[in-house]
Amino acid sequence: AAAAGANSQAAAAAAIGSQSSAMRLFMSHTRAEESAADISSVRFMMRAGVDPRGALEVQKLFRGQEALSVGRQDPYMRTHPMTRDRQRALEALVAGQKSPGRDATAQYWFKRAQGKLTAFKRAPSWTLRRLKDSGSQDIAHMREAVAWHRQSNLKKSLSAIDRAIALRPGDPYLLELKGQILLESRQFGAAVQVYQAAANRAPREPLILGGLGRSLLATGNHRQALKALEAARGRDFTDARVLRDLAVAYAKTGQPGMASVVTAERYALQGRLKDARLHAERAVATLPRGSAPWQRAQDVLSAAKQAK
Repeated sequence: AAAAGANSQAAAAAAIGSQSSAMRLFMSHTRAEESAADISSVRFMMRAGVDPRGALEVQKLFRGQEALSVGRQDPYMRTHPMTRDRQRALEALVAGQKSPGRDATAQYWFKRAQGKLTAFKRAPSWTLRRLKDSGSQDIAHMREAVAWHRQSNLKKSLSAIDRAIALRPGDPYLLELKGQILLESRQFGAAVQVYQAAANRAPREPLILGGLGRSLLATGNHRQALKALEAARGRDFTDARVLRDLAVAYAKTGQPGMASVVTAERYALQGRLKDARLHAERAVATLPRGSAPWQRAQDVLSAAKQAK
């Protein structure tokens, strides 16, 4: 009506008001969904026997990440409820539940992941001084093995990892670490044997399959390496190291088009789209038109063009 009366300013105001109303209604719906997701997540944790208080700790972290001070935010123009409101809702839900306590298995794997990470990231001397804080004997041996490996002491490193494996003989991830130690110490044949033993115990684990393929490449067994690396990529296509090794395996087995497409994908995943486009164009020119690898190269080209 305002537009028909030639009042353009009134028409614009009306349109803005309608748009704001629609947006607020839409945001209200998404906030309700997010609140339901918060509640469901805590209920799932409690059913699984996991202490839900960790969800409260996450909300406390979020409180420091607000873009504006709370007083300046419009709570009706947000996709999520205000952090303080989410925290209150979760506190009320958790307060009425009995804590299931700490899960011993989860705590073991947390300490093991933490121990392995610090052993690789901290100075070896720091790790060796703190072996008693590892939480269990096998974790202490694992950390000691990493520390000696980083000091290029292969004998002591293998002795430590073998003690860990003796405590958990069926553990494929300790075997994977031993394979890594051997591979990085240029003991390629021994690394293949250990990685193969790990792969026999965990045949669908991309970390282990990637290590097996890498060690096979080092021994010159390119076709077997290609088989292992393709299996690793099938389980995890985002591992840049596997993609790099896979490109080498393709090149060594006379498949330059496939080498180009996986190299293009690796560069694309790393955000180097200019380089990705170059290799994708090579792949498109080499691979059979319409084939699955050709389509993958086209996907990289599309992403590169959009980025440009």
